[in-house]
Amino acid sequence: MENIIFSVLIIVITYNSRLLFESQEDFQKIFDILRLHQYVVNFSSEKHFGASKNSLVELHRKVYHPLRQLNPEIPSCVITRGIAECLSNYRSIKSNKHKITSPVKKTSLSMRLDRNLYKIKGDNIKLTSVGNRISAKVYLYPKLEELLKTYVPCDPLIYLKEGEIWIGLTFRVTVKPCEQKLAIGIDVGCKKFLVTSEGNALKDKKFNNDKRKLRYLKRRLQSKNTKSAKRHLRILRRKEHNKNKEFCNLSANWLLKSTKADVLVFEDLSKIKEKKHKYQNKNRVSQIPWFDFKRIVTYKAHALGKEVKTVSAMYTSQIDYSTGQKSGERCGCRYYSSKGVVWDADWNAAINIANRSKLPVSWRKPVDGQAVVTQPIVYKSNRCEATTV
Repeated sequence: MENIIFSVLIIVITYNSRLLFESQEDFQKIFDILRLHQYVVNFSSEKHFGASKNSLVELHRKVYHPLRQLNPEIPSCVITRGIAECLSNYRSIKSNKHKITSPVKKTSLSMRLDRNLYKIKGDNIKLTSVGNRISAKVYLYPKLEELLKTYVPCDPLIYLKEGEIWIGLTFRVTVKPCEQKLAIGIDVGCKKFLVTSEGNALKDKKFNNDKRKLRYLKRRLQSKNTKSAKRHLRILRRKEHNKNKEFCNLSANWLLKSTKADVLVFEDLSKIKEKKHKYQNKNRVSQIPWFDFKRIVTYKAHALGKEVKTVSAMYTSQIDYSTGQKSGERCGCRYYSSKGVVWDADWNAAINIANRSKLPVSWRKPVDGQAVVTQPIVYKSNRCEATTV
């Protein structure tokens, strides 16, 4: 008998909504639970700071019984969640190789729930509070209502936002991937944000101009080192973060709409910020949100049944795609092949990236580089400028 294996892709998506309480007293009880959870995390952080290893057992021994004696009204499940979150923070700091000189403090009011802290059925949710459980309703909109009917949420997050309690419901959604495997190569850069092997390029002059202005302002403010300059820097950081997030979402939507390929192939840029010597300036490269763009493309592609692969970035801009060897020479935005033809360098690199996936490649033969520079065909959208090279 023939065995048939069905390949299923599981992705995790999160939808946020407001919690509607029956009375102000119920809202206050959940607000108090969030404050108590914040207190537990900060108390655990002070006890754990300076520890030689991140052990859950040792931290539990240090924190659990003292907290129960000092604050017997705190539910035990809230204490265990606070200890786990504190340890997770220190593990993240260690993995990111950050240096800290004082205990980590939790400033926001939020808590990740587990099965001991909540029970949900439809749009009704019961939350643990001091003494008893509080019933609340989740504000439903069409997409969230559809997901709640199909899937069971796992470990939601409740948090305070603008004086209201919100909940982030996480779902594990199954997506059946496409049977056909057709790859597209994507070369990312500074001036052109991305170029695909199909000959499409994405360039946003306004975004690049705004980034230059923000970098200049940040340098000037950092040199002042005053209280008002630091306050202005915090505002600029939030502004830059929001601009990057908006641009990455728009670029990801454009990329997924412009291609019918099933596999999106990126180059591995995880070590691009490493300096060859201490005087090398990586400021411009480090400001471009390539990693965030790839993260957004990954989860959006998975929702459409597509895949994202990463290949080595070594010599992709120096190899001639037609020969597979370093027989040509790159000069700026042009690539001079050994055959005497001038190609667009980023386009040539995108085809090399797609070829490294070892899958059938969706591509178009690059035209002469001079024609690319002087006669582009431009499609203008609300924010981004898409060019077919």
